[in-house]
Amino acid sequence: MDAFHDRHHTPASRIERSRTIGDRYLIERALGRGGTATVYLARDTRYERPVAIKLLTPELATAVAAKRFIKEILLTARLQHPHILTILDSGEVDGLPFYVSPYLPDGSLRTRIDRDRQLPIDESLLIVREVADALDCAHAHGVIHRDIKPDNILFASGHACIADFGIAQALDRAGGERLTKSGIVLGTPEYMSPEQARGHSALDPRSDVYSLACMLYEMLAGMPPYLGPTPSAIIAQLTSHPPRPLHAFRADVPPYLADAITRAMHADVESRTDSVRAFSEELGVPLGAKGSPMLPHVAINPATDTLTGLPKRRHFRKELERAIAGGKRCAVFFLDLDRFKQINDSLGHAAGDAVLCAVADRVRSVIGAEATFCRLGGDEFTILVPRVGEPATLEPLAAAVRDAIVKPVRFEEREIGVSTSIGIAVAPDDATSAEELLRCADTALYAAKDRGRDAFVMYRSLA
Repeated sequence: MDAFHDRHHTPASRIERSRTIGDRYLIERALGRGGTATVYLARDTRYERPVAIKLLTPELATAVAAKRFIKEILLTARLQHPHILTILDSGEVDGLPFYVSPYLPDGSLRTRIDRDRQLPIDESLLIVREVADALDCAHAHGVIHRDIKPDNILFASGHACIADFGIAQALDRAGGERLTKSGIVLGTPEYMSPEQARGHSALDPRSDVYSLACMLYEMLAGMPPYLGPTPSAIIAQLTSHPPRPLHAFRADVPPYLADAITRAMHADVESRTDSVRAFSEELGVPLGAKGSPMLPHVAINPATDTLTGLPKRRHFRKELERAIAGGKRCAVFFLDLDRFKQINDSLGHAAGDAVLCAVADRVRSVIGAEATFCRLGGDEFTILVPRVGEPATLEPLAAAVRDAIVKPVRFEEREIGVSTSIGIAVAPDDATSAEELLRCADTALYAAKDRGRDAFVMYRSLA
């Protein structure tokens, strides 16, 4: 009987039965319950407006000093920015601290991701720009959010607003050693920076950069960068290895965008993108810009392939003509993926795009900085090697390219087999003009296809 009495006469239950918080807020309904707080939709009777009230759990309230928390929260309440959800009021009721903010009925980023799974790239970048703009303002005032995640991004009239700004920082300062001993973790493991996960208290803006990059990763991939059955399992992953490449989940993410996210999620804080402003610029959505984002690789180089980030045919032709005009021996590789149409037809174009992006990344990693690597279209690629010694020295490079390509590509929990045929022609040995050299390489390519999968053929061997 006593246990029942204790369970149903907690401060939180008394507050819910009374339907009031303080002397001016009438509870309408609970919006959600988490490990640190319960959120209520309430009516502010003084101004006759709907508000959201977060009431700390008894466990957390025990670990922090309520008066110190309310004092700390006043500091963050002074932040004024169009994309920061203002703290309207704070207080204490039955020993439980609470704080009040405007109620935004348009839902959260979590709701959008749960509904759509993967968001359009341009929409994702616009959201990140607005969030980064707010973070930049807060960082300038010495406030670190510490819990950037989709649940804390709310929408009003189509624009993003960050909720719970500075709350984790206020709790940390108010709780001190008592909070540490309680075992309560502030923040969300899926979006925590490694240094936050390790318990470092002196976090700087780069911790929020990491969390923002995790959130963008999820908007594009449809899932967080790290998943696990427990918070400790997730933390073990993020402190030990990088997340899976975005291309494994979504082939239309431009390489520059994936690279920017990777840099912002670097586990070593000293190697990480150092500010949200710098991160926004790398994403092509600099702070202060208006309107829809223009993908940088399109704006800077319209001859670049939007899927793989590789130069297109025109750029390759220009570089080839320059190499031939230089009078030194150069070589052209023609690459074609074997049975690529079957991949598209049986698994869909998203799988085909994932294969093309994987091939582009793999070949780039083995050909060296001097070579020019381009996508001609479809599943056809070319490599220009501008300086060649003896033609026979090209065979190890061809073998390295082939071996890099033929590794299976992981896509949506399945492995896709890939193979390639390669034709090689050398100038001036096989031809003295760009047109002739391309024709020779194409002839060698089809000779390689006739020999079966994973073959490469030099044009000179056909004479």
